[in-house]
Amino acid sequence: MKIINWRNCEAYPVHGEAIERALIGNRVDALNQGPKSPKLSAAKGFVFFNQAVLDPKKKLENHTGTFEEIYYVISGRGSFFLDGEEYPIRDGDAVYVPEGVEHGMMNEGSTPMEYLCAGSKI
Repeated sequence: MKIINWRNCEAYPVHGEAIERALIGNRVDALNQGPKSPKLSAAKGFVFFNQAVLDPKKKLENHTGTFEEIYYVISGRGSFFLDGEEYPIRDGDAVYVPEGVEHGMMNEGSTPMEYLCAGSKI
């Protein structure tokens, strides 16, 4: 068993204005934005499992991944952009993004939006 706390992970910017911390996975971002997770790099099938924060009025810029992704909003509210459509999101919402589909997010609230995101090649 391996355990890591997000507070012990290096924060780095990703896709514009979001700040992520790599918890699990073997991903090193194609733009060299993110480090490998120092403790949990042995998860098979997971490209990444990250904790992230998007400050008020900031945007996770639209991007397209080469894996399927799941976003889970822990706190905050905003909009999720998926394949040219905009959807309202808030704490407790989970969003599935198929491989190769353009997506992004905007924090429309007055407090930071905290979320988890996972990518998989399973």
